[in-house]
Amino acid sequence: MKEITVIDSIKRSGKISWIMHYISKAPMYEKFVYIVQDEKKASLMLNSQIRHFKRVHEQSSLQQLKSLFANGENIIGTHQPFQCLDDECYELLAMQNYTLILDEVKNTLQPVDISPDDINLLLQNNVVSVRDKGSISWDAAFYTDGYFTDMKTLATSNRLMLYQNEQDHHELVYWTFPKKFYESFDNCYLLTYMFDGQLQKSLFEHYEFKYKKYSISFEDNEYKLVDYILSEEEDRSLYKELIHIYYPTSSDKNDLNKIGSHQKAFTFFDLQKKMNSIEIINMIRESCYDFYRKKCKAEPDDVMWTTYPQMKEKLTPRGLNHSFVSFYKKENDLFSHKSCCLYLSHPEVNTSIKHFFENKGLFINEDLYSLHHLIEWMFQSRLQQKQPINIFIPSIKMRSLLEKYLSNEI
Repeated sequence: MKEITVIDSIKRSGKISWIMHYISKAPMYEKFVYIVQDEKKASLMLNSQIRHFKRVHEQSSLQQLKSLFANGENIIGTHQPFQCLDDECYELLAMQNYTLILDEVKNTLQPVDISPDDINLLLQNNVVSVRDKGSISWDAAFYTDGYFTDMKTLATSNRLMLYQNEQDHHELVYWTFPKKFYESFDNCYLLTYMFDGQLQKSLFEHYEFKYKKYSISFEDNEYKLVDYILSEEEDRSLYKELIHIYYPTSSDKNDLNKIGSHQKAFTFFDLQKKMNSIEIINMIRESCYDFYRKKCKAEPDDVMWTTYPQMKEKLTPRGLNHSFVSFYKKENDLFSHKSCCLYLSHPEVNTSIKHFFENKGLFINEDLYSLHHLIEWMFQSRLQQKQPINIFIPSIKMRSLLEKYLSNEI
């Protein structure tokens, strides 16, 4: 594989338009695997008629994918069907001049829910062994089905990694796509924003892949690939005008932001502690209600809110049982009319994943990681239509990050 092209460009700058133009001009022998995050983008490409794409689904079998690769079909789908490819798939991809396009694919790395004792049991009984850079090999040919079936699948598809945490205990993580997957393609394009705050950056560096960042510019009536535009040079003036962050006024009886006035407020562990107090839960819920009903005069259908799924049931603000929008899954147009946003979260890098990369000498920009989640979530609202929104961000840390973003300080 050649140098990875990372198209790191501000929201609504024309990344999809540029890649569609690239595909339309590519020679017919260049085939494409296009991995998208949501159904809208898959439908957009399927309906564009710039190339004939075959759609794959989560239920698509490994044999179906092999047939598509062998026939040199252009393929589009979400990441799930491509997660368990084997060596034969990689060889077929390499033989067909395939280019990989990744459109905002998340969940690059995930922790495995297994105890250190279970890991030691597998190692000591030669069920698994550790290869280069912590990669796990499944060595127990006799094992076909049981408690560790999912782990066997991850190991045999070259996606399982072992490392030692700060307490010197073994932990396991798994890749969405192993190194071999990327190496099977002639070219790779990643369409994204805030690449420096994403796990994908650390993944590429762990794999020792070369990459170069570019941006998109609209010039001479067309979208063009240009040198990467630094954060301080990005034109964010429109979004600074459209995004109205809640701050208390002199006439307000209460400062609603006070419920998140320390730096770790609304992280997962902070909210987990707060769930033990009915009084605190009610204060958060009522602050949200005061914001959208009294400050914004919004109806429930105009509102979208989010928090961690584990806290959703207890934290649901009054009247907003059907207004929850997860920041883990992007659903686009369903919420493009929402004008009032409540962000009860401060996303942090999973501790196991953070330690895994740090053990490799790789460090994640955690401020950008948190900010990236917020930006992606906000753009599910009518902000994607370049219409104004009101947003309540009680976490002082997250509010500060958004303020710095809108002022080009980050």
